Amino acid sequence: MQRPIFPWAVALAGLVSALLLPFADVYPLVPAYVSQAFATEHRYIPEAVGMFFAYMFQHENTNLHWVMNFIFLFWFGTVLENAIGHLRMLAFILGTGVFAGLAHYLADPGLTIPVVGLSGVIIAVIAVLTVATPRFALVSVPSTELTIVRMWHFGLLVLGTQFYHFLQMAPGDKTAYWIHFGGVVAGLALWFFWLRQRIEDFKRSPAGEHLLQA
Repeated sequence: MQRPIFPWAVALAGLVSALLLPFADVYPLVPAYVSQAFATEHRYIPEAVGMFFAYMFQHENTNLHWVMNFIFLFWFGTVLENAIGHLRMLAFILGTGVFAGLAHYLADPGLTIPVVGLSGVIIAVIAVLTVATPRFALVSVPSTELTIVRMWHFGLLVLGTQFYHFLQMAPGDKTAYWIHFGGVVAGLALWFFWLRQRIEDFKRSPAGEHLLQA
């Protein structure tokens, strides 16, 4: 098996941003800023485009935002990177992150609330593993063949919870649900059109059989 690179690299970037947040300006994604840049303030277009890349590598230092994200990134991101390789993982992170940001922007181009974080990428990883390795055992009873939680259990719980809270969204809820939905769509599209055979080959390899014990 490969030694995954990107969960560590992204975790380091998130930790640095969380620690520096009280002392430095962040570079979040702000839909209204992007709209204004393309409408009238054309000199800010490069900065507006950069927001779609930069926002995902920053995290708030409140409520241990980066800790929760990177627990999931380490847990699931390392599995996916082993399956698809380093360069594909980099492309997956950038592709799903940018598409998730674009979905968030298109949902409300006038939104002034800034958003940061890798949530769209992480939920994309979870969605891909849910459809590609549904029987992947997440929680098992030691020394037995009894599996308590499989990947499809966890994936449906995460995705179902997001959709439920979106439908029940109260005024003032700042959760960026469209980033999550955009991440799911982008992740599943990349799996279906690009990564499916690669993951299937990995599942049949000795490393895959060991890592993805069903």
